Amino acid sequence: MVFKHPETLVLQPTHNTPAHTMFATLLDPAHNVQEKSKKELIMEMIIKRACLGEELSAFILVVKNYQKKGYLSDFLTWKGFSAIVMRCMAHIWKIFSFRNNQKGCIIIAKEHDRVIGTVTVEFNPTHTPIDCLFPVELALIRESSFVYIGSFAVASTHHCTRLSLRMLRHLWSLIQERTVEQGVCVVNPDHCKFYERFGFHTVSISEEMPGLSCAPAALMVIHRHEVML
Repeated sequence: MVFKHPETLVLQPTHNTPAHTMFATLLDPAHNVQEKSKKELIMEMIIKRACLGEELSAFILVVKNYQKKGYLSDFLTWKGFSAIVMRCMAHIWKIFSFRNNQKGCIIIAKEHDRVIGTVTVEFNPTHTPIDCLFPVELALIRESSFVYIGSFAVASTHHCTRLSLRMLRHLWSLIQERTVEQGVCVVNPDHCKFYERFGFHTVSISEEMPGLSCAPAALMVIHRHEVML
């Protein structure tokens, strides 16, 4: 099955937004919408598949988030610099790989031409950055079709805005176009409760993510029939 390019979703947070199932899915309930200023009325938030320039901006956003959390505190050392270079090379490889074989894509959220959120999805990858952490668990997961969800990042200016939820909903709408039984992601153990609200459950926990310093990792899995998005 050929992966279809999703249509661009333009989210316009205006007080007179018409009732529509797409908006009902991706926007807050109508009773929470309040009067907006003129500046807010013209604001547009777009969630879509990234193009080349946007894919690189998405990578920069992920690196910035890791740095703010202290996961790249040693990036000025040779070890830290090498880790960033390797991540950059892997990201560029993914960009061209996705374009050639359509086995995945990079989703972004934009506001005023600025990338404010990103997440990567890979369908049935033969290798992931977490294979060395959870070899037994991933071997069992690979017995059925699955999607690997990675590089999930939201700009600090948009925390607590439900952007993460909107991106997950958009992402899962793309996943439903494929025959996928499970979704797999790795998150900070402190964030497990957030993902559990949507049907994910924790399978295993590791003390450190490869290429990052002091970054614990929790392997989470969601089954197709358990999605609560």
